[in-house]
Amino acid sequence: MAEGTMQFLPVFIDEKKVYAGFWKRLKALLIDFIITAPILYMAAASRRSSYAAALIATLFMGGFYVLYHVFFNARLGGSPGKLAMGLKVTRSDGTPIGWTQAWMRSSVDALHGLMFIYLYLFPVLHVDSASYSAMSSSGRVHLLSPYRPPWYHVADSIWQVWYWSEIGVILFNQRKRALHDFMAGTVVIHERFAKQAAGVHTKATAPA
Repeated sequence: MAEGTMQFLPVFIDEKKVYAGFWKRLKALLIDFIITAPILYMAAASRRSSYAAALIATLFMGGFYVLYHVFFNARLGGSPGKLAMGLKVTRSDGTPIGWTQAWMRSSVDALHGLMFIYLYLFPVLHVDSASYSAMSSSGRVHLLSPYRPPWYHVADSIWQVWYWSEIGVILFNQRKRALHDFMAGTVVIHERFAKQAAGVHTKATAPA
């Protein structure tokens, strides 16, 4: 849906900002990182134990972070980090999102996760299992490097452009929407305004 046809909450209500700013969203992201980092670290560490563990751990790491955000956004309206900061991911009018919007917001991250899985598994599948298991972490990097596809650096550059564009877009629009918000038709607002909007929507749709 084009932004011009979408219904948005005001930028201010009772002289208070409705939309979450960059720094508050960054703090929420850091909380999510603190929550997920131990799990991802253990998965990464397990890759060192054996060839099979490397395959399983890579698949897990590629999907976990995306599913974490999709699940909590769809079911609770925000990741634990956002909820801890008093923020909610909603539709443009402040009403709750569903699974479709949650997946749309994370679609680029999902593509990046698939790329991460492929870029690791493709080289691993081309080396000897015994050689891989016997090597140190640094040795494995040198062992796998020749088997990376030629478009690896291009894909990495595209991801970097996306990442920095996300930050730039948030900073320079009044509703503080990131690129993934534009894709999904969502906004990130302070939770109290989401509750107000949901209440108004419920009254408006209730039978007379």
